[in-house]
Amino acid sequence: MPGLATATDLATYLGVPPEEMDEPRAEAFLEQASAFIRAYCGWHIAPSVTEALTVDGSGALMQPLPSGYLTSVGLVTAVGEAVADFTWSQAGYLVRSRPWPCVLRGVTAIVTHGYATTPPEVVAVVCMAATRAQTNPEGVTRKVAGPFQVQYSATASGSAGGLALLPNELLVLDRYRLAPRP
Repeated sequence: MPGLATATDLATYLGVPPEEMDEPRAEAFLEQASAFIRAYCGWHIAPSVTEALTVDGSGALMQPLPSGYLTSVGLVTAVGEAVADFTWSQAGYLVRSRPWPCVLRGVTAIVTHGYATTPPEVVAVVCMAATRAQTNPEGVTRKVAGPFQVQYSATASGSAGGLALLPNELLVLDRYRLAPRP
């Protein structure tokens, strides 16, 4: 699956001509930042894809799917039987008037989900995280040659350098993050 931002997005974010970018290196950092963001949010976010999602049956009237943006729902099965008496929400839930079975991997839905293009605020977070990781992977803020002193910045709680998401970025991503599900 492609990253949530491109080298062109990063060049625009940094205000540099795209031809001045080391595109393979930039793409690698963008892919890593995209993977971090997708893991934090619990789903792919973009692009829009059609796929079969198989989940544990909730045993409740509402069945969550691992998506934050459904655009269509096709065939739904519960323990191998087609289900017709359901409605769905764009937020990623199937609802019916009787409980879904409480069976591991008991519900499968063919859905189209994800944003057609990455929302601009998510592109910005990807670019910010990738830029930090690319320009200062060790998180060094100060070096002194004698008496050999190095000072590191904290990019996140307990983390110095590398790829990390900052608290203000997590607040933006929380809009796309799936609610904790049992």
